[in-house]
Amino acid sequence: MRNDHYLFLTASAREPHVIGNTEWLAREAARHLPDDVAQTWIHLAQEPIPAFVDVRHTQGAYPAPEGRMADLLQATLDASHLVLVCPVYWFSLPTAV
Repeated sequence: MRNDHYLFLTASAREPHVIGNTEWLAREAARHLPDDVAQTWIHLAQEPIPAFVDVRHTQGAYPAPEGRMADLLQATLDASHLVLVCPVYWFSLPTAV
């Protein structure tokens, strides 16, 4: 039994539930992983991720994440492999505005 757990974080500007070339390629690669390897797929555009504010120099520390953000943190910590599934648009990654 393997202890591998792949976390696939997809970031795309496409509409929800539309698989683009990048995700299709990642899913094709993941299809070749052994059957006993766990896979978790998270679409970041569908997550309620708040805007990031750097408070290191004012508050000095970040509060512990809550709710869905805590779930995302735990999924990241539980993974043995982190795969960023992100198309590159003109030398940058897609982001929600």
